[in-house]
Amino acid sequence: MTLPLAMPAILAGFLLSFTFALDDTIVASFVQVSGSTPWPVYVLSALRSGLRPEIAAVSTLMLLLTLIALAIVAIVLKRAGDSSTDIARTMAGG
Repeated sequence: MTLPLAMPAILAGFLLSFTFALDDTIVASFVQVSGSTPWPVYVLSALRSGLRPEIAAVSTLMLLLTLIALAIVAIVLKRAGDSSTDIARTMAGG
């Protein structure tokens, strides 16, 4: 029952994250310095030839670090006395 109600928000989040990732790749390709390759450009060029294990590993580590950072923020907010609703609102950017 909840998933059909949340589907528009999930789809909007997917489209927004795709747009931001594409924007990061384009901006990084324009501002890259000779002799170095920014991570988004490296991943895009590597995906054209197939997903390599090191890219999957680093991407997984980046995702885990982001989730850990969010968990730390939630713990700090909970210890500060915020309610679950306030914490959810903070995490959502509202």
